[in-house]
Amino acid sequence: MNPTNENNDTVREKPVNPMNAIIDMVEEKYPSINEYLYSLEPAEPVMYKLIPSILFLRQKIGYPVYETDPFYSDIPKVKTEAYAPVTDEDLLTILKYVVHVTCCYIDDNAEFEKIYKQLVIDMIVSYCKP
Repeated sequence: MNPTNENNDTVREKPVNPMNAIIDMVEEKYPSINEYLYSLEPAEPVMYKLIPSILFLRQKIGYPVYETDPFYSDIPKVKTEAYAPVTDEDLLTILKYVVHVTCCYIDDNAEFEKIYKQLVIDMIVSYCKP
């Protein structure tokens, strides 16, 4: 049953955006992840922090990570202490979050040509799957 307002009109609840729930969870439960992802240290391109973080999380989950990935050699540079508090139950959710942050970065970045943005985003999103 839908709730009603003071005039007894039916009020439909807004659908919950699952990504908003994930963002809220990360902010609340794992602030170290945002501190790491959004820090300016080390002074290198953001993608050298985001993609290796995705690969690191995939490894922790048990998903395949291939040495042929261009960012494979950067996995040891990930500040693993940012992810240390993450429970096993939350690993996939955190992976989805980092993928979301990466896709937002790509979408907002003027360096990426529009025609290639969606191709790159689709490839990044595929990292959420085994």
